[in-house]
Amino acid sequence: MPALITRFIADDTAATSIEYALIATFISLATLIGVTALANSVETNFSSQGEAVHEAWTSRRI
Repeated sequence: MPALITRFIADDTAATSIEYALIATFISLATLIGVTALANSVETNFSSQGEAVHEAWTSRRI
C-alpha cells in the first residue's frame, strides 16, 4: 500500500494534462475575443459603407 501511495504522489501526468487543458482554454478564449472584436469592426465598416451607398443612390439626380 505505501508503494501505491508513493507512486500516486510521484505521478505527474494528470497535472501535465490539466496544464495543457488550461493553456488550450486560454488560447481559445483569446481567439474568441479577437474574432468577436474583428467581427464587430467589420460589421461597423460594412454598415457605414452600406449607408453611404444607400444615401448616394437615393440622392442621385436623373
